[in-house]
Amino acid sequence: MKINVEEIKGHCQKTQTSCVPMSVECVLKLLKLMSIDDFSLQDDPGKSGTSDWVRGFLYPSSDPKVVFSREFLLKDSGFREDRGAHFMKDYFEPLFETIDKELADGRYVIISLKSGSNTTHNEVIFNKVNDHAYETLSFYHGNPDPVTYPAQDLRQRVTEMEGTDILTYKFL
Repeated sequence: MKINVEEIKGHCQKTQTSCVPMSVECVLKLLKLMSIDDFSLQDDPGKSGTSDWVRGFLYPSSDPKVVFSREFLLKDSGFREDRGAHFMKDYFEPLFETIDKELADGRYVIISLKSGSNTTHNEVIFNKVNDHAYETLSFYHGNPDPVTYPAQDLRQRVTEMEGTDILTYKFL
């Protein structure tokens, strides 16, 4: 899938810990289900710093159009307790099978990727280039412009982290 970055100009990450709600808002705005000036998910302090709330999240809350899921269920912080050889052995290939299926079905995927020595950040996967390379989009606190990453090797990035989790959604 291709995206028009101009369509989501005005979206941003409001705080350093709001990357999960920021990424869900980004997807909703790409789907034209949320207005560009709506930051209600980031404005809810209970949604910052964690992604547990995403499992079963219906949007909008009345007459919902989509339901979000969190898959592969790793912790939001830390790199060793929930990642490692067991993830790589049991979940690595299913993770990418899920990502590829979601993209083939015309849906974006939110992925948690290493962004510092002990931190992660969410990016929205919008296109598969080949078996290793995917294009992603994200917003960073303090930077008003969207950042797109062309053809980055997500398999390598997940391998270096020894695991990750993803956020997906289904239309209702």
